[in-house]
Amino acid sequence: MTFRQPTIPLAPRSLGNNLDLALLLLRSGLRGYLSAWFLCTAPVAALIGATYRLHSWTFPQASVLFFLAAGVLGTLVAALTGAQVFSARPSLSRAYRLLGPRPWWYLTQRCVRSLLQLPGFFLFLYPGLLLSYHWPFRTEARVLHNIEPILHRARDTQLLDKEPSQLAGIWFTLVGQGLLLWGVLLLTVDFATTWLLGTPVLMGRLGIDPAYADDSGAILRATLQFLWSDPLVLVVELAVALFVFVYLRITWFLSYIDLRVRNDCWDVELKLRQEAAQLQRGIEERTDATAA
Repeated sequence: MTFRQPTIPLAPRSLGNNLDLALLLLRSGLRGYLSAWFLCTAPVAALIGATYRLHSWTFPQASVLFFLAAGVLGTLVAALTGAQVFSARPSLSRAYRLLGPRPWWYLTQRCVRSLLQLPGFFLFLYPGLLLSYHWPFRTEARVLHNIEPILHRARDTQLLDKEPSQLAGIWFTLVGQGLLLWGVLLLTVDFATTWLLGTPVLMGRLGIDPAYADDSGAILRATLQFLWSDPLVLVVELAVALFVFVYLRITWFLSYIDLRVRNDCWDVELKLRQEAAQLQRGIEERTDATAA
């Protein structure tokens, strides 16, 4: 793949602008993103569905599966977004090529790193945050370098590594946005399956009537236990969470572009390179015409 004109304007954007633009990119490349989402969600759902009679799954255990799937999914989404931004229709085959000569080995590395974040978050908060944003945009760097080496160099990585506070602000904001969106989508799925499709998958299956309950605390405990351990609910929660993660991962990629534009004048550099390439072609054409 060769570098051409970006499909989005390279200009400074706020995080809110990046969230809006990520939604547009998600819609325009929905087929590729849904393919990556299904590729990572289906094994998780199949594992829980096949083993729930033998093993009592709980939300923390399902979170381990989420981090494993998110390591692969985030890498694929970054490759798809890189292809989409730089003039190519996103597809899984193109995303694999953009990950380098051994894509499965790189996906395994990202999966292991994502899994290491889990004990970092729950046992020691700072190491988990360190793994999340202290070494930022490594996948973006790999993808863009494979598109065209001028798009990312070692100097660019060193520049971005000097912005830990700004990256932490972006990361925490996206996490809060993701949790809010996850809750809203879960309520939407619950309403749609219960009232529109007539096949409840979440609270409609709980079967608690508050009118006949004497203890509101018992209702709350039963509800939390249901959301915490029911296998079908866990599958829906993970599927929705991974879909939200796709949206946030696109936004993270756009945040990389924003930081490059703000801190490195990336838009000016690419514009000058394009103008130089056009001048070089003009010189070569005039030279060929003169020689003829």
